Amino acid sequence: MPIAEFSIQYTKAGGVDGNSEDGLHNPILKFANLNNWEAMDVQAFIDNSAGEHGNLCKKTKANLGRSIVYECGIPKLGTSAFGLSIYKPVDESPGFTSGWCTMHVVQHQRNEYGIGGEYAFDVIIYDAAGKVIGSTQAAPIDGSSKSLSVSSHLPYTVDLIASGGDADPVVFKYGDQTWQNGDGSHQNTLGNGPENGYEYGDREGDMGFNC
Repeated sequence: MPIAEFSIQYTKAGGVDGNSEDGLHNPILKFANLNNWEAMDVQAFIDNSAGEHGNLCKKTKANLGRSIVYECGIPKLGTSAFGLSIYKPVDESPGFTSGWCTMHVVQHQRNEYGIGGEYAFDVIIYDAAGKVIGSTQAAPIDGSSKSLSVSSHLPYTVDLIASGGDADPVVFKYGDQTWQNGDGSHQNTLGNGPENGYEYGDREGDMGFNC
């Protein structure tokens, strides 16, 4: 995916607040193609991924230590990691193709990569023809009901309930249909893999339902 237009804003200077390094620090990156200029706090990504098997951003030295180099990646279209995700926008044309609708769901871990104290979800809803008919990104569940409702071109909302902990399944509802992680009749793959599917701040999977 082309990066297109972007901006960089440095938020700290060397030699202040106990920082002994020269130069500009703590860049904030924004890309036109990343969720309409969503901000990327580079230093926060570096700090939050310390000890992980991979890093979205890294900071190195160059020119015999006289220069600071920041390097970052961004998710590919249709993927999520380190609290960032990027997807195709919802098709503005009304209506939907009925049949077997599908969803891609990302469950963001609590208290990691800018997510608050409740689980947050990306939900991308596709109709039977593969058109994107609804979506939400990094939407937190309600703190009281532990639920999230996602609207789309469909006549009913898709509801998610995450009332348990990391090892507990997420419950999904659409109309009179109810299913959860690992439900073969809905081809639900959320939570598959080690550590209940969590890696780099989230777990993700796909599923389907009659629509």
